[in-house]
Amino acid sequence: MPVNFPAAAPALSEARRALAVYAHPADVDVGCAGTIAGRVEEGAEDTYLRVTRGDPGGSGPTSY
Repeated sequence: MPVNFPAAAPALSEARRALAVYAHPADVDVGCAGTIAGRVEEGAEDTYLRVTRGDPGGSGPTSY
C-alpha cells in the first residue's frame, strides 16, 4: 500500500514570520540564534516564546 504524505511546508526562507518555542533561556541562543538573526536582517518577523520560568534547575523539593 503506498503512503501519501501531505504537501511539504514552505521553506523557512519563504516564511515571513516564525515562532521559536523553547524551555530554557539559552536554548534559542545555542540552537538557532544565527538563523533567526539572518532572517530578521532580511525583514522577517520572528518571535521567541519561553515556556518555563527560566530557573537554572536543580534537585530537591523546590525543583520543577
